[in-house]
Parts: sequence; structure tokens; C-alpha cells
Amino acid sequence: MEKKKNIYYYGMNAIAPGIGQFMLKRWLRGTIQLGLALFLFIWTCWEMLRPLLLSVYNLLFKSEQGAQTMEIGYMYLVRILIPLLLLLSVWIWSYIDLAQLLRDKARSDNK
Repeated sequence: MEKKKNIYYYGMNAIAPGIGQFMLKRWLRGTIQLGLALFLFIWTCWEMLRPLLLSVYNLLFKSEQGAQTMEIGYMYLVRILIPLLLLLSVWIWSYIDLAQLLRDKARSDNK
């Protein structure tokens, strides 16, 4: 039964980092991990949409210069990969932390 409950915690943590910590009533850890993940997700979305938004802005407000679009190159991918890799590292940190919390919980329950 305990293994099924642990799988449930890990599954809930797959939805967003920190949810498993919330379920174990580790509010500060869960808030930090979820807050970081949310910030990094918004940053990633911004970096992906920024060239599109700037192109639309140029088309709407700078029409005297002609329709110019931004070039998407190597730096565009780097700017997306940085927050995306940081988000992945927060998720991995959340799983490692959850595993330690569950191990400590199992030890305290056995005593």
C-alpha cells in the first residue's frame, strides 16, 4: 500500500514541481519549487513568443520601413534553452527532494 501512495506522490509531482511537497505538507519547499517552475515556464514562453510579437509590432507600427521580420538563428535557440534547462533542473530537484522526504517519512513510520 505504501508503494502505491509513493507512486501517487510522484505522479502528482509530474503535473508540476512542488505538488508532491504540498501533499506531504512541506509548504515552503513546495512554494519555492512551484514558484520557480512557474517563473521559468513564463520566461520560456516569453522567449519563444518574443520574435513573433516583435514582428507583429513592426508590421503594425513601423509600416513606413516595410514589413521586416526578425531572423531566427542560433541565439534564439540558446535563449529558449537556458530557461528550459533551468526548468528541467527544478523538476529534477523536486523529484530528488520528494524521494528524500518519502524515505524520511518511511523511516519515521517504521520507528
